[in-house]
Amino acid sequence: MIYEISAAGGNITVIESEPSCEDIAARGKELMALSDTAEQAGFIIGDSFTMAGSEFCVNGSRAAAIVLAEFESGEVAYHTSGFSEHVHAEVEKVSDGHFNVSASFKDLRYSMTMRTACTIVKLPGITHLVLEEPVPDDAREILAEFIEEYGLSDDPAVGLISVNGNAITPLVSVRAIDEIHEETACGSGSIAACLACGIEKVIQPTGKPIFVKSSDDSLIVTSEMEVLS
Repeated sequence: MIYEISAAGGNITVIESEPSCEDIAARGKELMALSDTAEQAGFIIGDSFTMAGSEFCVNGSRAAAIVLAEFESGEVAYHTSGFSEHVHAEVEKVSDGHFNVSASFKDLRYSMTMRTACTIVKLPGITHLVLEEPVPDDAREILAEFIEEYGLSDDPAVGLISVNGNAITPLVSVRAIDEIHEETACGSGSIAACLACGIEKVIQPTGKPIFVKSSDDSLIVTSEMEVLS
């Protein structure tokens, strides 16, 4: 089965359950080509979820939780690409197709490096470059320059996260599928903004929030989710 699921009103993930194709990067491109709105693709294989680029994706992981919970309220634990521990997610069904999903990422290892131009936040499977300024006009060029300057060309995914107040504008490059997306919402970018700027209610380009909370040894990410098709 194939589903399209959005997070906080955007960042639509195409999820295929039990794909027959072993080349998930190629299959991910095929799925993306079938959709006018999807920003990323991922696959559920058994009790695990993996992105087409094998990157770490918070919103994709939380979208997968809805499928793994069989579109009902419940708790699920599963592996996700780019993250070594189990994800523990709570799915609350609000109405048909509408959910609140809270995912706990335990022992999420990260590093932060302050640079003159940005803060580099390295998460498992993805690196974000956090700019505390409105999105620049030449964001794609800046992202490419930073990837080269900071030696990030081998990272599975690299994002440029522009922070304006408590709002973010994410731009993410995924190496395996050679795609750059101006994301309408970004879970890992919200984590990066929280870590770099201390923001817990992170407003997405859709105008809707993703909440990030640090609790003991975990980072908990929560937002509304919607099954579109």
